[in-house]
Amino acid sequence: MVRPLLIQASDALRRCQTELARHLLMRALKIAPECIDAWRMLGMLDHRAGQYDEAISRFRRAVEIAPGDVMAHMGLGIVLHDHGKFDAALAAFERACELAPDSAACWFNLGKALRSRDDAVARACEALQHALACNPRHVPARLTLADVLVSVGDVEGAVPHYRKVLLEEPANDRAWWGLASFAVDSLTGEDVKRLQSLSERSGYADESGIRLGFALARALEKQGRYPAAFEALTKANAGKRRMLEWNTGAEHAQVKAIAEVFTQPDDESAPDPARGHEMIFVVSLPRSGSTLVEQILASHSEVAGGGEMLHLQQILDKESSQRNQAFPLWAHQAKETDWARLGTEYLHCADHVRGKKRYLTDKNILNWRYVGAVARMLPSARFVNIRRDRLETCLACYRQLFRSGMDFTYAFDDMVDCFRSYDMLCERWRTLYPQRFLDVEYEVLVANPENEIRRLLTFCGLSYESACLDFHRTRRVIRTASAAQVRQTLRKDTARADDYGDALAPLRQLLDRSRPDGER
Repeated sequence: MVRPLLIQASDALRRCQTELARHLLMRALKIAPECIDAWRMLGMLDHRAGQYDEAISRFRRAVEIAPGDVMAHMGLGIVLHDHGKFDAALAAFERACELAPDSAACWFNLGKALRSRDDAVARACEALQHALACNPRHVPARLTLADVLVSVGDVEGAVPHYRKVLLEEPANDRAWWGLASFAVDSLTGEDVKRLQSLSERSGYADESGIRLGFALARALEKQGRYPAAFEALTKANAGKRRMLEWNTGAEHAQVKAIAEVFTQPDDESAPDPARGHEMIFVVSLPRSGSTLVEQILASHSEVAGGGEMLHLQQILDKESSQRNQAFPLWAHQAKETDWARLGTEYLHCADHVRGKKRYLTDKNILNWRYVGAVARMLPSARFVNIRRDRLETCLACYRQLFRSGMDFTYAFDDMVDCFRSYDMLCERWRTLYPQRFLDVEYEVLVANPENEIRRLLTFCGLSYESACLDFHRTRRVIRTASAAQVRQTLRKDTARADDYGDALAPLRQLLDRSRPDGER
């Protein structure tokens, strides 16, 4: 009697009839309380619904009933990982690998989980290589391995994996984008022709076609075919923009609300004024040099590079949920004890990343919005604001397909609107926190690195170390689009706007109209 119910539930799941599937599975469990398939399917249902605690409970029950069931351990690991319980997730994936040592899927999931931990990248590579030993044609494992190799600076090691994927799947957009992003020099004339054909067929209508379009633009740019590259960029960005729901009005409203809340300078008499002294927040718009600044700082013996940490956003979101008000609407009601609580919670999370180093960088790309909140949470935290030429920044964003977020980067007017908001808030932070907010100009840093690096280190309370000037030699995991670039010496040839000439005239006009008086 149970098997027909499971078949019907599986069919309902395929048709996205979740309530029907849940009803059928509960009926099955009434008949057979230890039906492993029903517990696993309920866990999947809860996971899809974002009900992580319930999903974890379902999969744990499945593991209790059948300790040797590989899929139960795999499902448990996936839910735990998505819920941020990384250590428990690794234990579940490792158990699945013990139970099924020849399963490429088990090793792949273990590798993906390990990849998210900077201290376990070597183990991630081993797990992914084990997956490929089990199944050399496991494309997701090969792509993930290539991406991990790029993150540790081994682009040469990644290229053959991208190439092998293309042998299996000639239209694989992730492989093409990997080559175009990190190893464009390896693309041949024949590769460009294939990319053009694939892009034309895709019509830039979905994520795959859009990614191929961005890859084609990079390849054409490398050939010096800038009009054709810009045409590909225009189509790819337009396709991506159609898929998004970016709301300029809502963005302006939030930035305005932040500016209205944070109007007073630091209260020097606040309790525990040293709280947050170990934190250095890198502030910037995307593609402005934040990865470079963090790499310089993380090359210092006393600094750990935290990358694009999510803890601040998560803590503020949690507070907003508890107060039933979006940030920053509740900020003016928060007392010193509330800010101290939030700051302490943040530092607790950050300590796991900082390890034994004295200082930690946080370069989340949205930090520019939250300087006022951080200043209250962590009265001794420092802020380094890295700025790049406006035109070059916008073009760099337009050339980049971001993994997630950054929805304003796919149209010129959206970018310029965000630039205006960023400028306005940074001027506010500069005025309120003059001793804690340092501006660094990307072009000045590139032109005179030693002086600028010394100035940066002094601001952060750090002694000068030559390793900071030789930052490209520092070995660490970098997960941003600049992963390969910051492992090279400083380049003075990164400006590209002149190559595109008149094609950028509309962007130049928008930027000119938005420029604050007296600013270059």
